[in-house]
Amino acid sequence: MLVYQTVTMTNLHIRRTRNAASHPLARTVSTRQASHVSRPVFWLGALVFLLLAAPKLRIMVGSAPLYAIDGLIVLLLLAVNRMPAVEWSSADTPLLPTFVTLYLMLIWVGELHGLFIYGAFLESAFMIGEFTLGVSLFFILPGLVRDTEAASMALKAIVAGLLCASAVTIMYSLAPMRPLVMKTVLSYKFLVPEAESLARKTLYYGGLTEAMRGQSLIGTSTITTGFLGTMWAFTFLAASNTMILVIGLAIVVLKVGWQSELFMVDRVFEKTQLAIENPYEEESFAQRLRSFTQPFSHLLEHPFWLIAGAGRIGQKLSSRGNVEAELRDLAGLSKHSGFGMAYYCYGLVAAITHTLIMLSGFLLILKRLQKPSPEGAPLYRITWQTFLIAWCGLLFWWLPGHAMIGEARGVILFFFFFGFMMACDRMLLDQTNEAVRQ
Repeated sequence: MLVYQTVTMTNLHIRRTRNAASHPLARTVSTRQASHVSRPVFWLGALVFLLLAAPKLRIMVGSAPLYAIDGLIVLLLLAVNRMPAVEWSSADTPLLPTFVTLYLMLIWVGELHGLFIYGAFLESAFMIGEFTLGVSLFFILPGLVRDTEAASMALKAIVAGLLCASAVTIMYSLAPMRPLVMKTVLSYKFLVPEAESLARKTLYYGGLTEAMRGQSLIGTSTITTGFLGTMWAFTFLAASNTMILVIGLAIVVLKVGWQSELFMVDRVFEKTQLAIENPYEEESFAQRLRSFTQPFSHLLEHPFWLIAGAGRIGQKLSSRGNVEAELRDLAGLSKHSGFGMAYYCYGLVAAITHTLIMLSGFLLILKRLQKPSPEGAPLYRITWQTFLIAWCGLLFWWLPGHAMIGEARGVILFFFFFGFMMACDRMLLDQTNEAVRQ
């Protein structure tokens, strides 16, 4: 029998073993493949870290941006294609891969429709490429994350990325720290393409003296909150010391005072109360409500939007003052939700398909949690509890936000979540089956 030591993870409680065949998570990967797996696993860690810490890291080749995160996905795609295929364990959600494939097809249809309308070939091709890479993570992760080495790398990268994103967000939000972060990380164009406009906006709205909503290398406060709110739960799997950090942060907040102007809690409560009492009078909240109803009335006047919008290129051109794009595509449409933006870009079928992807993931999590924890998978329940918390974070980003549809980094995060969930589902199933055989 082959003898080796399996890399352990604190969260998975897997002990070192000398019997390769007895390790339930490693049995799908032979020692012959180990040398080929290690490098893609490192690329996976780099991808996850950049996604949370600096997703807009890029170099310019003439006027074309080359994003590091896109290059890493290409490397992972090539690596997975050289590995033996894995069987999907999604017997409880057999339509989920179909929904994802259909959604990718509708992205192509919408962006090609936008190309036909506006003739912006390079930009449309660029968006098709970026969004295709993002969606492909759903299929890459189950083929790549086959053992504890890959899962551990992904989880550790999540923790490292979240720490970086949180540090920048906190430093930007608190006036005493803002000059430091503005003069350092937020001033580099290869990290923040809009660094100059961000500096002007900061000076205009809050300067260097008042509290402001958090900005990070991920982007605006809304998209940053979406990223952090979705991914923070995975820190409980990656570090059993997470509670120490949470308790420490709670002590800091209590010491300063949660009603301190540093945290802008009063503004949050005031705006929330206004939205509840008069939902259609508070404009930002009203737009988000309309984004779930307006597409249907819009469809009556634009029946072609059933199967195709004008692609993301339509809104990109509109934001630059392109009159044709504004007249054709905006039409007063509210798109401040995942549903609304999917409709705006790719049509009603795409919006419904994206909703079904969300629902299918939720149903899979519920089905796994309803089953008793099987022997041989000691962290089965806490793993699915973690995915449930993360899914709730994704939902509360999907309801009022559209970045997971219209921004490449949002698409990457969305399908990383579902791909990682399918990969963990397969590994836990392997653990259970191996325990039964033993």
